[in-house]
Amino acid sequence: MERTKGISSTQLRAQNNGVIKLGVVDYGRIANRFIKESKFVSGVNVEGVFGPNKASLENFVQNHELGFYSLEYDGFLVKIDAVYTV
Repeated sequence: MERTKGISSTQLRAQNNGVIKLGVVDYGRIANRFIKESKFVSGVNVEGVFGPNKASLENFVQNHELGFYSLEYDGFLVKIDAVYTV
């Protein structure tokens, strides 16, 4: 498809097909790499992270510009469509 100035093909796909809100369980080395690579995948957006350590979660959310973190798994699941478990 030819590039059209001011039109985002990612945004068009999101409007037509939706975007999967993904949550990550854990915040270690693999999770860091996964977040960086997920930015190149259309139709998927990593929204938040779940784990047991509040300080580590806050740091992870800030470093990756995520929307939220959760210390409670049930609360985490309510905010996302799918889970990536490291």
